Amino acid sequence: MGLFIKTGALVLVVQGVIIAIAGAVVCLGLPGLFNVPEAYRRQFRFSSRDIVEFSGSFLSVACSIMCWQAHQRYDAINYSQVGGLVLNLGVMWLGFGKGWGLYSLLAGYSASTVFTTLFTLAAAIRLKLLPSGSGWAAQTPGLSANFCLWPRNLPARNRIVSRSVAPSSRAIATAAFTMR
Repeated sequence: MGLFIKTGALVLVVQGVIIAIAGAVVCLGLPGLFNVPEAYRRQFRFSSRDIVEFSGSFLSVACSIMCWQAHQRYDAINYSQVGGLVLNLGVMWLGFGKGWGLYSLLAGYSASTVFTTLFTLAAAIRLKLLPSGSGWAAQTPGLSANFCLWPRNLPARNRIVSRSVAPSSRAIATAAFTMR
């Protein structure tokens, strides 16, 4: 299980870097595209670039949320998002009150993202949803083969449904297994 989490985190790191770089380039032309007044163009450009780069950098730690989804435990995700929303509102309110302008949006978003990530990660660690010790490097025997051949492992009554509902996913899973 640890290898799947590490692979997912690595893919998210690569996606985050792509989002951060592409977003920074796109943000250069956004003020002109949206006809932002000249007085606010610099602040708009920096705020939008910072939000995109922050989103890209925090994408890799979304694995803690994925662990909750894999265990079908959406309660912690929902609690963290509610808390993040309240924190976002509070930080934006404080920022606008102190005259931060558009940077209040960045501060609120950043605080919300950090809170949500830390909350779900701490809860995943507390409930031992992450592998421990050597579980990060050990491959579960047959897990990838069983994952790719899931229709064959279903009871007979479920196989009929899986053949009629998901023939394309079965073909993709079989092709992925035979390519190994």
